[in-house]
Amino acid sequence: MPMGPCGGCGKITNSTTSNWWLTNDLKPTECYAAYVDNKWVKGCAYEKIVGNIYMQPWIDDVLKNEVTI
Repeated sequence: MPMGPCGGCGKITNSTTSNWWLTNDLKPTECYAAYVDNKWVKGCAYEKIVGNIYMQPWIDDVLKNEVTI
């Protein structure tokens, strides 16, 4: 899957942990998880998915490093 910098914070993210596919140019403007120093951390837009029954559990699993991306 594609990886690249988040336009919101500059950290590396990928197409499943950001709004990558929702942008016209396929460049994320916000990320829910970011890859920093060989581990996943909360992204700049994590708070936007809190309470979302689909996205929050997925991203929380990524943050626990239980999901390989």
